[in-house]
Formats: sequence, structure tokens, C-alpha cells
Amino acid sequence: MPFSELPLVRMDGDRVMQVVENLLGNVLKFTPPGGKVIVSPSPRKDVGNFVRISIANTGPGIPKEHPAQIFERFKGIEMGRETTIGTGLGLSIVKHIIADHGGKIWVRSAPGKESSFSFALPVA
Repeated sequence: MPFSELPLVRMDGDRVMQVVENLLGNVLKFTPPGGKVIVSPSPRKDVGNFVRISIANTGPGIPKEHPAQIFERFKGIEMGRETTIGTGLGLSIVKHIIADHGGKIWVRSAPGKESSFSFALPVA
């Protein structure tokens, strides 16, 4: 569904852009050469009247023991690569921004195949 066809969401545009930039940056960081990144919007009526944005990649995925931890402060996950500069705060901040908007955020991952970060914001 095109973004233009989604219902309106009441939000702080700067803060939600911070969420999108952070998630997209993380997904790009772990997408191998030749991999894919997919950004997709959709209405989400199964959990209320929300708009969902998903940012996914084909990449190494997240080890099964880590998905719950990645939204905690100072939690970085070693993925077998040299770690770049970072504080482990980005996803924690993202979680709080989405919560402050009355939304939800989650990750789904298939280790060795893909990861998908999604957030849902209530319709205005």
C-alpha cells in the first residue's frame, strides 16, 4: 500500500523520523552486499486502529537469544563483525519514542536469513 493511502497518524514528525533513520541505519549496517532492504507501510487492524511500518533486510538475522535484549539500553549484539562506533542506546531510544506515541515496536528475525523491525502508531 502506498504511504499516501494510509490513514493519518498524530505524531511528532522529527521524533518518528529519528525512529525511521535509526532502524534503517541498523538494517543497512547488517545487510550484506547484494542483499535487500524493504520498507513497507500497512494499516494494522488486528491490534486496533494502527499504521504499521516495517523495515526489513536479507542479512544475518539476530541470534535467537537476543531479540528481547536489543531494545534495552547499552545492549549491543556482536554479529561476528568489528563493532563500529555506537553506544547501544539507539534502539532503546526508538522504543521510548514509539511508546511515547502510544505505539508498539517489535522485531522478528530468522537467524541467517533476515530481520524485520516493525512499529505501529495509532491512527489519529
